[in-house]
Amino acid sequence: MNALHHQSVDRLGDGLRVVARERAGVVQGIEAAAHPFLVGVQWHPEYLITDSRQQNLFRTLVSVAAGLGEAARGRAAALA
Repeated sequence: MNALHHQSVDRLGDGLRVVARERAGVVQGIEAAAHPFLVGVQWHPEYLITDSRQQNLFRTLVSVAAGLGEAARGRAAALA
């Protein structure tokens, strides 16, 4: 990871968990297990675009967003 920050999450909200830390133990990633795609990252994946793990983060974001878009269109059509 490319940790560029000097601050990080101190206390997690309900339902959140730490999923990534940098070598010094600073929190770099959190997620909500009960939500299909609720993540927070504190590194710059856009700086590491050639790393397949970083590409997966963006691919998953696009995939989930596309699915949510389809679900929203389906709900709108059902209401029409």
